[in-house]
Amino acid sequence: NGNQGTDTFTYDAGALSTDQSYTVATSSLIVSRGGISFDTVTSSSMNSVTLNTGSGNDTAFVQQYLTTIPLTINGGIGNDVCEFGSGDVATNISSGAVFLFNGQEGTDTFNLRNATPNNAFTYTAAANTTLQVARTFPTPYSASFEYYNTEQKVIWAGPAVDILNITFFASGELSFHGAGGDDAFNLPTSSDLIGRRVNFYGEAGTGNRINHVGNSKSAASIVHVTQNSIGAFPGDNFFAPGGSVFFDSVQFVNVRLGSGADTAYVQPNAVAAIGIVGGSPVSAPGDTLNLALADAQNYSVNGTPA
Repeated sequence: NGNQGTDTFTYDAGALSTDQSYTVATSSLIVSRGGISFDTVTSSSMNSVTLNTGSGNDTAFVQQYLTTIPLTINGGIGNDVCEFGSGDVATNISSGAVFLFNGQEGTDTFNLRNATPNNAFTYTAAANTTLQVARTFPTPYSASFEYYNTEQKVIWAGPAVDILNITFFASGELSFHGAGGDDAFNLPTSSDLIGRRVNFYGEAGTGNRINHVGNSKSAASIVHVTQNSIGAFPGDNFFAPGGSVFFDSVQFVNVRLGSGADTAYVQPNAVAAIGIVGGSPVSAPGDTLNLALADAQNYSVNGTPA
């Protein structure tokens, strides 16, 4: 019990090399190994809480944290996992919560678990290390979570119409599981603001879509749009180096070219309607659209090329 003053609670398991599980709640920490709990710590009146895991492949479950006291979880050298939200973020995590997961070494994963609520959420990858979560109904909710040195970031959305916005992303790999509902993935205002792989799994919806409202990129680009990817072909430079988009169970894919003289190679899609919007380049030869029709059957090409 911290009582008065500025107090910090730190659980340091850095010396442990075995695989551990940690369950973090508002005022308690339970430590388990092999499904057996062997340590429970309770705390109160703290100003910050920190968990340092060991060198094994550890898992931290943040199931319910109904406070705005800063919580930090530091992984070790193992392949660590943070399971966050316990299926309902707005119910289990306080609006305005301050949270940081630092995977440190190894191949680490942050799972945002929000598959239960039957109301729409908007997720925003606002920076390399920031994920924002918000909704307006039935009650407003907003929170921003941080993750450092985390190779896999995964959003598990629910059955409503959910949205993923990318503002800037160039660290690790981000996956968005839409579950039910007609979900949307909005590309950033410039395609070169994506510098790592982003995955969109539409899953059960029937009107899942990738939107690209504007693209301020001015350099000439090459982009391939295949059955399940955008900008992932060798030589593509539509996104920043290392950037690409993969998709599955998506019914509408819209890609907007920048203001340079861009070249798009597009393969007909058996599931998705593909839309390519040129950027009105002022220099010759302008934008070029190449249709990959080698495997297409009974196709027709309409319109007159420029």
